[in-house]
Amino acid sequence: MLEVFTENINNRVQYTMHLLLKELLGIEYKFVEDRASFCDGEGPKINYGSTPLEDELFFMAVPFLFERKIVPLELEVFNFKNTKAFFRLEESSALPFDIFAASFYLVTRYEEYLCEEKDKHGRFPAEQSLAYQHGFLKQPVINIWAEELRALLLERFPDLPTREHKYSYIPSYDIDIAYSYAGKGLLRNTFGALRSLKNLDFRSFWERISVALGSGHDPFDVYDWLLKLHENYGLKPVFFFLIGDYGQYDKNISIDTPQLQNLIKRIGDYYDLGIHPSYQSNNDPEILAEEVRKLTEVCKKDVLRSRQHYIKLSFPDTYRNLDDNDITKDYTMGYASHTGFRAGIASSFWYYDLKLELPLNLRIYPFAVMDVTLKEYMKLDIKQAKKEIDLLVENIRAVNGLFISIWHNHTLSEREGWEGWKALYEEVVAAAMPQSK
Repeated sequence: MLEVFTENINNRVQYTMHLLLKELLGIEYKFVEDRASFCDGEGPKINYGSTPLEDELFFMAVPFLFERKIVPLELEVFNFKNTKAFFRLEESSALPFDIFAASFYLVTRYEEYLCEEKDKHGRFPAEQSLAYQHGFLKQPVINIWAEELRALLLERFPDLPTREHKYSYIPSYDIDIAYSYAGKGLLRNTFGALRSLKNLDFRSFWERISVALGSGHDPFDVYDWLLKLHENYGLKPVFFFLIGDYGQYDKNISIDTPQLQNLIKRIGDYYDLGIHPSYQSNNDPEILAEEVRKLTEVCKKDVLRSRQHYIKLSFPDTYRNLDDNDITKDYTMGYASHTGFRAGIASSFWYYDLKLELPLNLRIYPFAVMDVTLKEYMKLDIKQAKKEIDLLVENIRAVNGLFISIWHNHTLSEREGWEGWKALYEEVVAAAMPQSK
């Protein structure tokens, strides 16, 4: 077992050591508070502090993890091997930067607590992030740093047991609009048909009529195709359903319709489900609680997973609201406007609330890419999108990380400018598999 000496065993230090040593490297460790006992120990040991004690592996610590405040920081980002690092240290340290402080800074989204500039949806802009500004947003730097830490530990302590993770892939889906026509009711379908006629869109007009009469196939109904795709590759996806009341940004069919209820039950028979909290619920915990209750009633099982609609994520309120509603797994960590690693990591982790200075019982599953990010925000064509995804998958494979993608059923419909993206997605799934088939 690895012994860890540090000058102040507080919540920040405990959380970060657990993340890097236990979760990412699989190393069993214990804290030692007494200097004499630590120095007398003969097993593997590291010192995280201000000065080395004797011949232990010494990692110099900046003050960051020993503080209990959230204040603006001036960070120097520098080149470190094939990536970047910050919190630079003196040569006496085993690493030229404080890996523990830097990891904590990124994974807790420290900078987002301080940013007052938001986009039109109230979101933290990716362009304001340290990772974007210094060119490491597309690298899971915490995983890369952790592997450097592993190498150092094994070089010094060759018999120290560690565990390597295996690369894994979870496809996920946001069901914002379950059907293009089905379940929308007479009024919405009538206005939709009239709009199609006005725009001379006769294809949509006749599709809507045929679906309403029960003789046509709804173009957004790609669920049979998805079920078959998952079966072929042995995948276990997660589906997130938007069930909030109709509004400017929430346009799914009503949870009271048999079409949506039957779909939820059908998908739930095969795969994990989650709530896709509505746009309007982000600032109203009571709305969130009601949406969770409704989904629970329909699927007849506890709702433990979530992903925010429009990737609306505000620290710490969003995660506190989820925690209050017994959500234990959230998949929102990522940017709508850019691909990459918002928290600098391609592994799941526990959320640490910086204002409470403690972790919550909420596991964060970061995603790396979303379909609408590629096409609507980054304006990539299909070939460019595939290249972007391949780069992300390659970077995640290199650290045996977790790749999570977000796709929407309507973007697989071959409609409204998404022609060709269904074939692209099948290529993505094949390429992202842990083992090619």
